[in-house]
Amino acid sequence: MSYKKYLLEANEPDAWTQYQDRAGKVNKQMKDMENAIKKHYAKAKSQKNNWSLSADMIHVYDLMSEILQFLNYYNNRRK
Repeated sequence: MSYKKYLLEANEPDAWTQYQDRAGKVNKQMKDMENAIKKHYAKAKSQKNNWSLSADMIHVYDLMSEILQFLNYYNNRRK
């Protein structure tokens, strides 16, 4: 039995279905992240001398930069 046949027999979603599912979840996470950043911004604005809030945003920026770099690499690589 081939691996592909096993997956089909196990009712696993195809790649496109799984992609669409995750893309929808990513879009929801992005909206949730935007709301969380707005709340964090309000807290930082009220505590302008709180360096830990600044460090939080540096960390968020670094994580988001890593995600963007990952996506750009795969979008721009040659086949």
